[in-house]
Amino acid sequence: MKKWLSRLTKIAFFMFALIAIVITVLFNMGGSSDTLKGAIEEYIMQSSGFAASIQDFQKMTFFPNISIEMSNILLEKPDPKAMKAWAGAESEKPKEEQGKTPPPISFYKPDAAIDYFKISIGFWDVGLGKTRKIRDIHLKNANFRAGSISHKDVMIKTLNIDETPEGQSFLNLEGRWGDEDFIARMDLKRIGSRTNPKYTISEESPFEAYVSNMEITGIVRPRTMGGIHIKDVKVLHRGEKVLKTTFSLVRDIGNIIEAKGNFEIPEHGSNGVFDWQLNPYTDVKLSGSIEAEKINPADFNANSKFSKAWKEWNSIFINPNRKVDDSDNISITVKDFKGQTFKGRADIGENQVVFTEQ
Repeated sequence: MKKWLSRLTKIAFFMFALIAIVITVLFNMGGSSDTLKGAIEEYIMQSSGFAASIQDFQKMTFFPNISIEMSNILLEKPDPKAMKAWAGAESEKPKEEQGKTPPPISFYKPDAAIDYFKISIGFWDVGLGKTRKIRDIHLKNANFRAGSISHKDVMIKTLNIDETPEGQSFLNLEGRWGDEDFIARMDLKRIGSRTNPKYTISEESPFEAYVSNMEITGIVRPRTMGGIHIKDVKVLHRGEKVLKTTFSLVRDIGNIIEAKGNFEIPEHGSNGVFDWQLNPYTDVKLSGSIEAEKINPADFNANSKFSKAWKEWNSIFINPNRKVDDSDNISITVKDFKGQTFKGRADIGENQVVFTEQ
């Protein structure tokens, strides 16, 4: 018995010693080395498609939190033809000479410039957490030139976690899209104390957003199989309800976003379900189908509340010079269209939706 106790004591001692060594190593990892900076720049390139140049890489830590803090970040979309030619020339060099010629990317006039960015996630939450929890996030003054993520200049003034006086945590976003200011807020669930908090999206997290004369409210629910579910969405234009919808968003193969849900237009009662595919990287190409219980054409004429809201949304977010082709058409089947069944397509124009029977 004494031998077993002695062995267990030794095993326990060595286990605690090993854990102590690992934790000590993790505490001392990180810093502001060029190697870490290069790894972060490479990660940004792989995940976003933007080449990155971090002018001030302040620090990176691994334990007890995995955190990154950096300032003066430049982003640039590489020219595909130039990059392909460079990659071909590099592949023809001997292995010992490859990687010595920098890629043809200039940050002289970058597509985006970010003043400051910090993110912090608990070490154990990354490795063991079922739900992703965040310690802190702060983005300040991110300016995107027209043509990078929109046909207009986009500025994110701040993205951060804040709290109301009553202690409700929320994710706060403020900025400007073209000439229009926008504000968005989504409630978060705080875990832990105010001095040592972690934040996550609740099973149901209310949100609200304001841009120009439009107000959008709803509830975000994470999907267990990926993507998000957004329910009870209400869109108001100049204080009047123009749309109610619930839908799910899932990223599919080739960065296509699949949107499925239902809708109702309160003014004249048009309603149904939709299944759309959205390609955000080709001037927002939209395709798919609508299966409607009822469509009242009055909801879609140029003077309807919905069409006026759609026209304003278009003027802010949709590029008027984008290439429009058949891939923008939505096939539609309606059980009640002026008292009869309708099959055809819906062309989503700048001012209204036009129905064409087929």
